[in-house]
Amino acid sequence: MALFRRRKEPSLPRPRPASASALRRERRALRRLRDQRLRDLGGLMLELYRRAAFREDLVAEQCAQLVGIDDRLATIEAALHRGSGERRCACGTPILRGAHFCPSCGRGVAPLRPQVTGEETVIQAPDS
Repeated sequence: MALFRRRKEPSLPRPRPASASALRRERRALRRLRDQRLRDLGGLMLELYRRAAFREDLVAEQCAQLVGIDDRLATIEAALHRGSGERRCACGTPILRGAHFCPSCGRGVAPLRPQVTGEETVIQAPDS
């Protein structure tokens, strides 16, 4: 009989990867925020122009926030499209299976070709 038992230290739960729907919601919210920040930056620039008092620190702060939002959006896009295996047009629109043209821009889409990954094996009959 053991008088002292070792207690197992509680472990921190491992962070689960975000679901695709959660990433899409975050992407949508970040796009709205980015649009708002771009409008704010334009308004700030106009106001600074009107007052003839350019404040580089204000502009740099707004731009830094926009760059941060763009970085997070790029990370989300990469996470959503990693391993999806879906084809995309040059404009970025997903191409549906069997489509001959992009549904967004109308560009022609090359048909899928099966990829040859190995060598062909050729069996020859022996000469008699």
